[in-house]
Amino acid sequence: MIDWYDKQACHLRTPEIWDRTNGRVYNVKYRGVESRESRVESQRKATDLTRLSDAELVKLHAHPNEWHVRMARRILQERAEAVRHAPPNAGISATQAQTPGLLMDFFRQTPDVTHKLRALWTLHAMFGVLGEDRHEILSVSGPDSETIRAWLIQLDSEQRDVPGTAWKGFVEMANSADEPPLVRLALASALQRMRLDERWKIAAGLLSHAEDADDHNLPLMYWYGIEPLVAADPAKAMLLAKASKIEKVSRFIVRRAASTNETTNAAVEWLASATDVATQQMLLDEMRLALEGRVNVPQPVAWTPAYEKLLKSDDAAVRAKTDNLAVAFGDKRILPRMRVVLADARQSIEQRQRALDLLVKGRDTEAAPALRAALNEAVLRGPALRALAAFDDAATSPAILALYMQLNDTEKRDAINTLVARPGSANKLFDAIEKGDVPRTDVHAYHVQQLLVFKDDALAKRIASVWGEIRATAKDKLELVVKHKAALTSARLKSADHSNGRRLFTKTCSACHVLFGEGGKIGPDITGSNRANLDYILENVLDPSAIVGKDYLMTVVVTTDGRIVSGLIQQETDSAVTLRTINDTVVVAKSDIDERKLSELSLMPEGQLNQLTPDEQRDLIAYLGTPNQVALRGPNAALDPRPAAAEAPSVQVRPNFVVILLDDLGWTDFGCMGSPFYETPNIDRLAAQGMKFSQAYAAAALCSPTRASLLTGKYPARLHITDFIPGRPRPHAKLAMPNWTKHLPLAEWTLAEALREAGYATACIGKWHLGDADFFPEKQGFDCAIGGTESGAAPSFFSPYRIATLPDGEPGEYLTDRESLEAVRFIEANKDRPFFLYLPHHAVHTPIQAKQELIEKYRLMATPGAPHSHATYAAMIESADQSVGRVLAKLDELHLAERTIVVVTSDNGGLLAMTKNTPLRAGKGSAYEGGVRVPLLIRAPGIVSPKATCDVPVIACDLYPTMLALAGVPPKPKQIVDGESLEPLLRQNGALRREAIFWHYPHYHGQGATPYGAIRSGDWRLIEFYDDGRLELYNISEDIGETTNLAGARPGLAESLRRKLDSWRRAVGAQMPTPNPNHDPLLDAQWDPYGKKKK
Repeated sequence: MIDWYDKQACHLRTPEIWDRTNGRVYNVKYRGVESRESRVESQRKATDLTRLSDAELVKLHAHPNEWHVRMARRILQERAEAVRHAPPNAGISATQAQTPGLLMDFFRQTPDVTHKLRALWTLHAMFGVLGEDRHEILSVSGPDSETIRAWLIQLDSEQRDVPGTAWKGFVEMANSADEPPLVRLALASALQRMRLDERWKIAAGLLSHAEDADDHNLPLMYWYGIEPLVAADPAKAMLLAKASKIEKVSRFIVRRAASTNETTNAAVEWLASATDVATQQMLLDEMRLALEGRVNVPQPVAWTPAYEKLLKSDDAAVRAKTDNLAVAFGDKRILPRMRVVLADARQSIEQRQRALDLLVKGRDTEAAPALRAALNEAVLRGPALRALAAFDDAATSPAILALYMQLNDTEKRDAINTLVARPGSANKLFDAIEKGDVPRTDVHAYHVQQLLVFKDDALAKRIASVWGEIRATAKDKLELVVKHKAALTSARLKSADHSNGRRLFTKTCSACHVLFGEGGKIGPDITGSNRANLDYILENVLDPSAIVGKDYLMTVVVTTDGRIVSGLIQQETDSAVTLRTINDTVVVAKSDIDERKLSELSLMPEGQLNQLTPDEQRDLIAYLGTPNQVALRGPNAALDPRPAAAEAPSVQVRPNFVVILLDDLGWTDFGCMGSPFYETPNIDRLAAQGMKFSQAYAAAALCSPTRASLLTGKYPARLHITDFIPGRPRPHAKLAMPNWTKHLPLAEWTLAEALREAGYATACIGKWHLGDADFFPEKQGFDCAIGGTESGAAPSFFSPYRIATLPDGEPGEYLTDRESLEAVRFIEANKDRPFFLYLPHHAVHTPIQAKQELIEKYRLMATPGAPHSHATYAAMIESADQSVGRVLAKLDELHLAERTIVVVTSDNGGLLAMTKNTPLRAGKGSAYEGGVRVPLLIRAPGIVSPKATCDVPVIACDLYPTMLALAGVPPKPKQIVDGESLEPLLRQNGALRREAIFWHYPHYHGQGATPYGAIRSGDWRLIEFYDDGRLELYNISEDIGETTNLAGARPGLAESLRRKLDSWRRAVGAQMPTPNPNHDPLLDAQWDPYGKKKK
C-alpha cells in the first residue's frame, strides 16, 4: 500500500492539472465497526492521563507502552511544579503529600531495574533533593543495582552544589573496592561539576583503582575532573600523581604542571626527589612533551639540584633525557660539551646526532663552527645544513657552496633553503650561479618569492638579472594560460614521457604535494583533484595564489637578525611559533620576531614552469593528468639540459641488490602489513614504493632451512637442510629423525657465487647459521663477511657482543645499528660497481633486548592482551626499521636508489612468546600458516609500480631465480633451481607456471610441531602429519586462520593433494622419518620440547 498516488509527475509548475480529489489514503477501516466519532472519544478518554490520580500515575511507571510512562511522569512533574508556584496559603492536598511515599513504595516493590529508575527520575524531577531516601536507594542490591547508584550520583550532582551527605557517599564509593567501573564512571562525570575543594578526596579514591589503568574511558574521565586541580595547587597535585595507581593520569598531571611557568617547579621538585629510574624517566618524558614548541622557559628553582643529581645517574637514558630537558630550560652548561662532540669525527654517529639535536633545540648561538664540521659526515649533513639557516655567520655560505656539487638532491634543496634565508648569503648564492658553480635551475620560484619579501631593491634586480622574473599581472597570467593551452595539444601530450614527468614532479612539486600517496603534506593532496582537466592544471600552476584555502596561507616571519622564515603555522605557544617550511620544521621565539604577516600568496610560487624546457613542461603537465602512477626509469632528468650529443650505444647497467632478512618476524609485524602497534615508517615507505606480497612464504618454519633455500633456490627437502642447525634430539620419540645435513654444502652454487662471477661485489653482514667455520660466508661467494657464525642467536644485542666475527664497538652500542652501519660502509665502498648486499639481521630473534628509550615508548603505548603489545620486541622492530632507513638513505645519497632492488622479508613466522600472528594460526616452528607466512616487500624502480600488491603465493626459493633474471645472469648448465622467477609478477605482465609449493619437516620442534609435510595449491593447503598419518585440509582464501579442517568433507581433494605431496617428496629426494625402535612414551616425556632432558 502507498499513501499517495498522482498521475502527474512531481515538480510541475502547472498545479491546476493536479487532481486534488483523489490519490491520498484518507482512512482504512473494517466494515461494521463503531463510528469514527465514537472511536475518537474512546481514544481520548483512554489517553487523557490528566484525569488520573497521582497513585494511578505512579502505577503507570510499569506500563509496557513507553508513551504512558513518559506522560505519567510529565504530569506528576507538572503537578509538583504547580504546587511550588501556588500562593503561600493554597496548601497541598493530602493526596499530593503522599506521592513521594507512593513512588518509594513502587521503587521498593518492583524487581525491574528499569521501573526503579523511572521512579527515581520522577522523584528527582518532582522534589529535587532525594534526602532521607538516598540511603535506601543506595542499599539496593541484585543485578544491575550499580545502574541505580550511578544514576543517583548523576542526579545528586546535577545542580553543581552537592549536598554534604551525598559528597560523603561519593568519597566512600570512590575508595570502595566493591564498586564496579560504572559507578566510578558516574563519579568521574560528577567530579567535573563540583567545586575544586570537593574534588581532591574523590579523585584520590578513583586513582587508587589500578584495575582501571587499561580501561578505554575511565583514566581520561578521571583526568578531565582532575586537570583544574593542577593549576590550583600544583604541589598537592604532585602528591596525587605519586599516589595514583593509574600511570596515564600521573603522566598527565606532570605534563600539565610543566606546561606553565607558574606550576613547573612542582614537577621539577618531584624529579629532584625521585630515586627509581622508571619514575625519573616518566617525569623527564612528560616535561619534555610539555615544553615542546616553547622557548625562553625560565629555569625552575628546583632545576639546579635536580640536574646535578640526574647527571650522575647510572642509567644512560636518564642522563640523555636530562640533557634534553636542560636545553628546554635554557640551561647552557651542556652546550659547549655538545659542540665538541658534534665536531669530533671520532665520536659515534649516534652521539653526534644527539649533540646536533641538542644544539638546535638549545638555540645555541655558537654552534655554527660545529655544524659546519658536521657537513663532512653524510648522515649529519642534511640536519646540519638545515640548522645553519639559524646563524648569520659569514663562514657558512662559503662552506656550503664549497660542498655543493658533492651533495645529493635532497641536500642541495636544504643548502639552497639555508642560503636564501638571508640577503647576504643569497647574494653569495647568486655569485656562485653567475660563476657556474651552482645550476641556476636549482633555485626554484619558491626561493625567489621568499627573497622578494626582504624588499631589497638591489637584491631584486640581481634576481631578475641572474634568475629571471617571477611576478606577472593578472592579464599576463591569462595570456600564459592561453599560450600553454595552445602549445599543449592532445597530440603533443600523448607524446609525453610520463616517467620523466614524474621525476620533474618529484623535484619541483613533491616537497609540498602528495600525488599517488607520495610527497609532502604542506600543500593539499592533489590525487583526487580535477587533474584530468588541462585548464584546471594550468590555472593552478600558473596562478597558484588566485584561490588559496585558509589552511594553506603562508606566514612570513622576519627575525631580528635578518633571517626570513616562510611556511605554514604548525603550532603557536605563548613564547614561540612553529612553522612548517618546505624542507624543515622551525621554532622561532616570539621575542626574536621583528616582522610577521599572513601572506595572501600561496606557499606554491608563480613561475614554476619558467625553468623548464617545452618538452619538460609537456612531460610534467601530462604526468599531473595521469589517472594512475607511472613507473620511474632511466637516469634522473636534468632541468636545464645542454644540447644532446649523438647517442652512444646503450650499455645495460646491472642492478644492485639489497636483501634484508629479519629473523623470527611475524607476517603482520610491519605497519604496512597491518600492525597498529609496531612503528615501521621506513619499511612502510619502501612498501609504498614497490610491491607488497600478501601470500609470501618462508621455505620452512625455522631459520636455517629458509636461509639455505634463499641462497640456493632449492627447497630445504632437496638440500636435506630441514631443521635449524644443529637441531635438538628426541631419542625416544615415536619417529626417528633422518641423518640430515647440518651445513650449507660448498658444492652448492649460491646466489653470491653466481653474482660474484658476473662482476658483483658481495657481502654478508649479520647472522649466518649455516654451518661452522668451514662453511662460513667467505667460502660461499661473499667477498665481505661480518657478524656471521654457526650460532642462531647473538649472545647480546649490546656491545660487547661476544661474536667472533664482529669486533666489539663502544660499550652499549646496539647490534642492529652496528650491522646497518657496516652495510652502508659496504655500499659506500662499492658504489661504482654492481653489488649484492645480504643483510640478515640477528633481530628480532632472542635474546629480546632493545634500547631503553624505545622500550619506554612502547611500554606507554601498549594495550595489555593485544596481539601486538610486547614493548621490548616492538623496540627491536623499530631499530630494525631504522636500519632499513639508514640503508635507503645511503642509496639516495649516492644516487643508487633508482638502480638498486631492495628486498625485505623474514625467515619464518613470529615467535608466539613475543608476538601474535593473528589472524594466522600458530607461529614459528608450526605446520600452520603462522609458522611459514611472512612479509615480503620488493622495491625495483622501473620494474615495479609503486603501491603494487600481489596475492599470488610465492616462496623464499623464488628469490634466487628472480635476482639472477633481473641481473641478466643465466643459471649454470643442468643447475637445479626449485624456485621460479617472480619477474612476471613484478612487471605485472604475466603469471607463474607452477601449480603448487611445498614444505617438508621430518623433525620435532620446541614450539610443539611434529613431523609433517604440506602443500599449497590454489586456495587449498593440505598438511600431512607423519607420526599418525592425519590429514588436515584448509581453504586458505575462506579460512585464513585454518579453523575448519575440511579433509573429512572433501576426501577426494585431500587425497589428490596428498599424492601430489608424496610425488614431490620422491622427486626432490626428501628424507623421511622412520619408526623409532627406541620409542618409549615414558622416556620421551622426560625430554622437554627443546631437546633437553628434564631434571
